[in-house]
Amino acid sequence: MEGLRSLKSLTIDNCSSLISLSDGFHHLTALEQLSIMSCPKLTWLPDGFHDLSSLRSLNIVSCPSLDYLPVSLQHATALQSLVIHSWPDLTALPEWFGRFSCLRSLAIVECEKLMSLPQGLQNLTKLQLISIQKCPILEDRCRRKGMLWQRIAHIPHKYIGSLKL
Repeated sequence: MEGLRSLKSLTIDNCSSLISLSDGFHHLTALEQLSIMSCPKLTWLPDGFHDLSSLRSLNIVSCPSLDYLPVSLQHATALQSLVIHSWPDLTALPEWFGRFSCLRSLAIVECEKLMSLPQGLQNLTKLQLISIQKCPILEDRCRRKGMLWQRIAHIPHKYIGSLKL
């Protein structure tokens, strides 16, 4: 990966035997867009996100063995778009989520065990859109009278389940 320092976009798709990503991931310092899709055995993401200061878009879709975001991702503060889709064992998003000060769009889909959103979400003043789909517990808690409503009330465009709030 060291020779790919200028790489701006990377898609890893349909790698049915992939268990982890390379530790050399931190060499991709120009990376702006990363998509990881349909990797059913992927259980580990490297802790090299701290060097990805140009990362603007991250999509992790259909990686059912993942159940956490790596701690180093909190240093990817240029992140503008995040999609977490089909993570059946994800139960919580980390509190450091509030450090994504540039985040404009957040989609959380098919994370059936996700029960809460971090309080720091309230501090994300650039967040324009949140979409929570097929996450029954979280959907219920994010409705207008739900216990998490205050965490998302400031976001102009909210799609919770089949409702636009």
